[in-house]
Amino acid sequence: MQESSFGRVVGALASPDKTFAAIAQKPTWLVAFLVLIAASLLSAVVITPRVDLEDVVQTSFEQRGQSVSAEDLDAAVDMAENLRWFGAVMQLVVAPIIYLLCAAILMVCFKLVGGEIDFRTSWAASLHGWMPMAVLALLIVPVVIGQSEVSAEAVNSGKFLSSHLGIFAPEGASKALKALLSSLDFFTLWTLFTMSVAYKHAARVSMGTSATVVTGLWLLWVGVKVGLALIF
Repeated sequence: MQESSFGRVVGALASPDKTFAAIAQKPTWLVAFLVLIAASLLSAVVITPRVDLEDVVQTSFEQRGQSVSAEDLDAAVDMAENLRWFGAVMQLVVAPIIYLLCAAILMVCFKLVGGEIDFRTSWAASLHGWMPMAVLALLIVPVVIGQSEVSAEAVNSGKFLSSHLGIFAPEGASKALKALLSSLDFFTLWTLFTMSVAYKHAARVSMGTSATVVTGLWLLWVGVKVGLALIF
C-alpha cells in the first residue's frame, strides 16, 4: 500500500509510520495534492449556495461597529451575491499557495534544528500530512447538505462540525477565547500528529523533535489568531 500513490493517501491516515517512511525514501505528491484540492472544492461547492448572505453581510457590519440602512444592506448583499462563487474558484489559487508556504516553512524550520531535508521531500510529506483535513472537508458535505442555510457564524469560524472546544465557550465569551477554544479541534490535533510522523521520517529527526517543531509552529499560528481577535 505504501508504494502506490493512492495507497499512500490512505496510509497517511491508517498506517502513518510505515507510509511516511516510504514517502521519505521515494517522495510522491500529485495524487495527495489532487485529493486535497478536490475535497476542498467539493465542500466549497456544497457550502457556497447555502450561505445566508444577508446574515453574513449584517454580521460583518456589526463586527465593525457600523450601522447600516436597509438600502445599503440590500446593495451589499447584491454585491456579495455577484461574488458568491468567487471564494470557491479561489480555492484553486489560494490552497496551492498555502501548501507551498507550509512545506517551505517546515523545511526551513527542520533544517534549523539539524534535520536533513530538501523541498521535494518536505512538499510530499506535508501534503500527505494534511490528509486529516481532507477527511474533515468530506465529512462537512453530508452535514451541510442537510441544512437549508449556513449561518454567518459557521462561515466566519469555518467550523461546521462539533469537533472543537469552541462549542463549550460560555455565552458572551470574548472573540479571543472563542478563537483559542475553536483551535483545539480533533482534526487539527490529528493533523499535528500526522505532520509530526511525516517530518520524523522526512527530516530524519526524532519524534520528539518533530512534534516540538510542528506543534510550536501551530501554537505560533494560534497566538496570531488570538491576538487578531483581541485587536479586532
